[in-house]
Amino acid sequence: ERPEPAMAESRLRPSRPALSHEGKIHLVALAGGAPALVLAILWLRGVEMAADARWLCYILLVGAWLACAQLVRWWVTHPLQTLANMLGALRVGDYSLRARGADPDEALGLALHEANLLGALLREQRLGALEAGALLRRVMAEIDVGVFAFDEDGRLVLVNPEGTRL
Repeated sequence: ERPEPAMAESRLRPSRPALSHEGKIHLVALAGGAPALVLAILWLRGVEMAADARWLCYILLVGAWLACAQLVRWWVTHPLQTLANMLGALRVGDYSLRARGADPDEALGLALHEANLLGALLREQRLGALEAGALLRRVMAEIDVGVFAFDEDGRLVLVNPEGTRL
């Protein structure tokens, strides 16, 4: 007996959810700073100081480590969120969004720069199409002979005022 498709899919999925991109970046940033944190803590254990001062140093070290890891995560994810927002806006026809800091000499900056150029191009094309449509309507209204346009299925799709009068 064959399993239901939903059951087959559930067996293929891992039992625990995979880390998000942001989570992976955060883990890598934490792992990158962990050796320095461990060495600093070991070094502090050998330094002669009061217990309260030692604990304060431990707390400051761990706090700085966590803050830096969070900052790295933000530096990586914020531009990607900006790019996603821009592409979403382009998809729905909003060509007004632009990414700041789109430096074409950097990999991510180049992607943002290209998205800015794409938005500008789509905006120009939209304006050109609107102008062409307005010109066509104006010309059709001024022609003193009947004009009829049909689609490939033989349906009337365009008629000028003189054609309406006929």
